Amino acid sequence: MNWLSFTVEIIKAIAWPCLAICGLFLFRSQLRQVIAALSERPYFRLKRGQNEIEIGASQLKKESKSIALSADDERFVEAMSSVAISPRDAIRHAWEDVQSSISESLGISVTQPFELEVVLENQAFLSKDKLHLFHQLHEVRNMILHNLDIPVGTEVAVNYAEAAYRFARYIKEHKNNT
Repeated sequence: MNWLSFTVEIIKAIAWPCLAICGLFLFRSQLRQVIAALSERPYFRLKRGQNEIEIGASQLKKESKSIALSADDERFVEAMSSVAISPRDAIRHAWEDVQSSISESLGISVTQPFELEVVLENQAFLSKDKLHLFHQLHEVRNMILHNLDIPVGTEVAVNYAEAAYRFARYIKEHKNNT
């Protein structure tokens, strides 16, 4: 290999990285706009835990839409008023309502959420889709209440609380129908 072919090979190897760096430099303002637009979408955010919570809460809201919820339900109205003050507390209260509804409906006393899962699975009290909704409520609740470093917005709290209160209402009605 002579010096001429060596120089040509070096230029070939360096050409594409140099072109890419120049392109990034020339289009940096457009790239900033694209990155900013993508970061507004929950699927593209770098904060993974926050995305999972937002996505989980919105899925819960969608899946619980078929359950009627009275707008004058005292616990629901109370939770919605506390969302702006403390979203985590609103979520905790909504979960407590789910837990107490199940305990009252089944006539059991539990101290831990995982105990409810075991009881619900063993007693076949709920249909498969409602049991899945319970598992999702529990999973999102755990992500929110056990990850204090992840911020929880009011929209997430509203979605979760609405789904939880719908589910609690379903439990109460389901008990009355059986």
